[in-house]
Amino acid sequence: MSWLRLDDGFGDHPKILLLTRSERWTFVELLTYCAKHRTDGYFPTTIADSRRHVTPSFLEKCVDAGLVDQAENGELRVHDWADFNPGKDPTGAVRQSRWRNAKRNAPRNGSITENVTGDITPSRARDPVPSRPKEPSIPSAIARYEAAGRNDEDGYGPQPLEPEAALAAAARANPDRDIDFT
Repeated sequence: MSWLRLDDGFGDHPKILLLTRSERWTFVELLTYCAKHRTDGYFPTTIADSRRHVTPSFLEKCVDAGLVDQAENGELRVHDWADFNPGKDPTGAVRQSRWRNAKRNAPRNGSITENVTGDITPSRARDPVPSRPKEPSIPSAIARYEAAGRNDEDGYGPQPLEPEAALAAAARANPDRDIDFT
């Protein structure tokens, strides 16, 4: 599989903006052709046989815009291809080797991450997140009413208790729960 590198300012470049929207996509198709076939930016003038929108008039427009250079012998090449899509990544093999070694030596359930300095280190994929201690819940009005031993015979329903009484009632209702009275 080959890759094509596009700068994040590609779509805003003044040369690209000289093309219509559909012509911009056609130019990207031209770039992907060069990347896929590893032509170092060169492409045949007969490319219209495989890319139907890359017509002679489109290529002429790209040459006029400065997107494509034409050599004296008639060969066409994407302008500054080698600057943005070098044929060989000089550090790629080293990075790939370090990544493979780190992966090989990583814990079974770990993952490989690359930190900011470029060093590859194994890390746990799913470190357990410490759980927050549970806070005592504040009893509802009904729980406070029932804990205080009140009944609804007088028709008034549950009545809120004072905070201290509510906490004491909650402690009686839930003897296993640790409730702070301070």
